[in-house]
Amino acid sequence: MGYASVAAANPYGLVALRARKVKYLWSALSILVLASLYVAPLVLVFRQPAIPATVTPLPSLSLPNVAAPILRVPKLHALA
Repeated sequence: MGYASVAAANPYGLVALRARKVKYLWSALSILVLASLYVAPLVLVFRQPAIPATVTPLPSLSLPNVAAPILRVPKLHALA
């Protein structure tokens, strides 16, 4: 079974990628499918109507007034 018989039996398979026209056709189709998978969800998101969000105020936050501790420099002892 040679190349010619395989190409004749399957004109659009992997063997047909040796032909320049088929190679570019499959490449263009692959890029189109890949681009549509990224672009289609974005288009659908921007076409949706905006849902107005209900605004609820945050509750008031009360914190205790705590003073920061005073840090003193330690004293050095003379070496013996």
